[in-house]
Amino acid sequence: AADAAAERDRLQAAVEAVFEIAKDQTFCPADVSSITVGVPAVIVGRLTKPRPADLQAAQMSLPFSVALAVSKIGRDPQATTLELADFEGGLRDDSVHAIEDRVRWQIDPEIESATTAEAVPAKVVVKLNSGREIELFVDAPRGSPGRPVTYEQQLQRFRREVGERLSERTCDSLIDFSTDLGKVDSIERVAMLLESDSA
Repeated sequence: AADAAAERDRLQAAVEAVFEIAKDQTFCPADVSSITVGVPAVIVGRLTKPRPADLQAAQMSLPFSVALAVSKIGRDPQATTLELADFEGGLRDDSVHAIEDRVRWQIDPEIESATTAEAVPAKVVVKLNSGREIELFVDAPRGSPGRPVTYEQQLQRFRREVGERLSERTCDSLIDFSTDLGKVDSIERVAMLLESDSA
């Protein structure tokens, strides 16, 4: 599982590049003619296979993940990350597969030289049907040593992920507990909090 997570992290910069481009440029999936991702040789093979057959393969597929990001932007222009539910739904979504057919990858010398043991960068070029090209280089994915996740970003992710299953009040209480675990005299208090919210 740890190895699979590490491999997924190698795709993160490319996915983030798509979301970053969408912050500054307005486009929808239908506007996209092609997407080319510059990658290091280390990810070629298992991580560049299109049309994944299952959830794990989907999370480790560069073409699918990039297409999924473009698809999510079409639904939510403010989106910044892919969630597990996105991958689950994307596997059954023909429109995601149609975008995936427009995703290409190529080994890029600049990306090769910038790749380290801690982070795999990416260069993404989005070509629109109008002929305009938008390029972005992401030197390190969020969460890597060179680009650590801020506390506020961690809180946003926690609320986004857990807020679908727990009330806002419970989320706030769990955050309060986490900021000073030394004051939590018993883990039973946390368990009771979760139980009362699910009752």
